[in-house]
Amino acid sequence: MSEYKVHIINTGKVRIEPELAFGGDHCSTAKAAGFSIKRSPKIWLPVNVFLVETPDKLVLLDTGWDHSMSPNGVFDKKAQIKSLGSSLLYHVNQGVVAKRMTASE
Repeated sequence: MSEYKVHIINTGKVRIEPELAFGGDHCSTAKAAGFSIKRSPKIWLPVNVFLVETPDKLVLLDTGWDHSMSPNGVFDKKAQIKSLGSSLLYHVNQGVVAKRMTASE
């Protein structure tokens, strides 16, 4: 059997309302933005990608947001607001990009 390796690469973190991540199909825009009777602190979630080494090739898996968040592969504020369905959600839920790594790290 050939050896496979999986590397978890942290690309940053995102600070969101718990309802956005765990509210399911019943999460309204207001709840996802933090406007609810029950106030809960925002949570930080890691943003990871997975690099799979196979004997033949490298495969990078990104399990994050849908392609509509960045249709051209670059930061696109308008596309993100459209994908989220609300400029309020865009402004309330923000992230932090991890330190850029070099090839030698």
